[in-house]
Amino acid sequence: MKVTKEKEEQEELIQTESNNYEIDNETKPPFLAAKYELRRKLYKAFCKDPDLPSDMRDKHRYKLSKLPRNSSFARVRNRCISTGHPRSVYEFF
Repeated sequence: MKVTKEKEEQEELIQTESNNYEIDNETKPPFLAAKYELRRKLYKAFCKDPDLPSDMRDKHRYKLSKLPRNSSFARVRNRCISTGHPRSVYEFF
């Protein structure tokens, strides 16, 4: 019971974080990786937790796979602010 209660609390936290981005346009992050950062980290932590039952870990692994691919920080690419090229990046011109 304790594991499910903690899980429910964390799910509520995920929902409130995602609702904050949808409601207020000023706090909306500039790219998907920042928007889904908390959700992605929680799902990964659930997947790696050996104390959870395997069906619950599989459920979170499935949810992780359903997130947008561009929401991963590994896919974020630095670009030059003056030309937009991905190589030979000038951050401050």
